[in-house]
Amino acid sequence: MVAGGKCGGNTITGHIYEGKVDLATFLNKQGNYSVDDGRA
Repeated sequence: MVAGGKCGGNTITGHIYEGKVDLATFLNKQGNYSVDDGRA
């Protein structure tokens, strides 16, 4: 974190990353993580 910096989610790079990567898919590919959407 940069002192006096802005929140990372508001940066252009953050928006580009979020547009390309689905968080649930990314986490499901990581070891020891799984995503449950709560649907039966």
